[in-house]
Parts: sequence; C-alpha cells; structure tokens
Amino acid sequence: MRLERFEMKKTLLVAFATLLVSGTAFGQGAPITGTAAVTLTGPATVQAGLPFTVDVNIDLTGITGTCGGSVPAVLGGYVVPVGFSVGRASFSSSAACSSAEFGAPLDTTPVATANANGVVAITDSHANSSAPTGSVCVAQLTFTASGPGSLVLTLNPGAAAQPLQLSSAFQAGCPSTSPTTIPFTVTPFTINVTEGNIPTLGFGSLLALTAALAFAGLWAIGRGRF
Repeated sequence: MRLERFEMKKTLLVAFATLLVSGTAFGQGAPITGTAAVTLTGPATVQAGLPFTVDVNIDLTGITGTCGGSVPAVLGGYVVPVGFSVGRASFSSSAACSSAEFGAPLDTTPVATANANGVVAITDSHANSSAPTGSVCVAQLTFTASGPGSLVLTLNPGAAAQPLQLSSAFQAGCPSTSPTTIPFTVTPFTINVTEGNIPTLGFGSLLALTAALAFAGLWAIGRGRF
C-alpha cells in the first residue's frame, strides 16, 4: 500500500510537470533565472551501528521566475533521490523538516526497496502560491552506517528510477506555460564513519576493579575452589 501511494505521488508530480508544457494551468513561469543548489547537511562524523540524520536542502536564494515581471522563485514540488552504497549504509526513515509547505507524511521509497537498490527517493508538492522561497529544508532522512570509513551520499544518482526534479509553484495570473522546471546543481555529501567507542577505565575505576577481582579470588579460595 505504501509503495502504491509513493508511485501515485510520483505520477501526480509527473502530471503536474506535464501541465507546464501543455499550457493548461496557470502559475509561476519561465524563464527561471538562476540555479537551485540541492544539498545534504548532517554530522561530519558518525559512529558505525548508530543512526544519523541528514537534512535535504533546496536553496532558491536569488532565483526568480516570471509572473507579470520577475518574482522570487517558489518551490511547488520536488522529486529528490539519494543514493548510498548497499552494505555500507541502510536507510530507515524520513521525516518533515522546517518547511511548513512540505510536511509529513512524505512520500518515500519503502525501506526494503531503498536498501535493496541503494536509492531512497522523496516526493512532495503543495498548493501554496507564495512559499517557500529562499533556502528550504524539505525533509530529513535517517540512515545507519555499517562500518568505518568514508560514506558518500549521492544526490540524483544514476541508479535512480526517476531523476531529481524541481518545479515552481502555481500562481494565479502568471503565464499559462507555467509552473515550470527549476534548474539545479547537486553536491555529494561525505561522512566519516568511526568504529564504536571502547570505554577506558580511569585510575580509580581500575583500582576498584583490581580490588573486586582480588576479593573474588579470596572468596573462591575460602570456598575451596583452588
């Protein structure tokens, strides 16, 4: 059921993008000036075996669309696939981030499918004509690293079933050839994965452990076990 809903949402977004070309809808249109930066942010170092979360960010700062003149670009919808190495990490969940327009529940690749293929995709859209603009955190993804070393998360990987897409928002009175596609750039995100921490004993703890072992030895002697 969840897979069907995810595929339905992707289909809706494709249909949404088709309206851009057909000219049957009204919204913020071309030309779009500028390029959105799609990035991941998260911890620089994580511990193997423990979950960690990265934010999916889309920065529209300085980007404009056309609606009776130049207007700030509004993100109306997106498909963002994120790739990871199977066996090096596993995907566990997605959640809404700081954007009020892109909230839970997000349409996300089912966990089993994502971990089998090494790609998790998130998809969402909304009907707000004026927000969000600027730098937008659209979602949070949680993974677990399997072992130490460098772990690379790749935006828009070649293995994705559907490539990364960004769309401008519907805005009444704008050109009928809109909304339209927003161009983008992507940057891979690298995380350093360390081994699990091995606890070390302070001097006081070491003395206490030595005393406990000595007492246990005396107790065993007293019971005639040596």
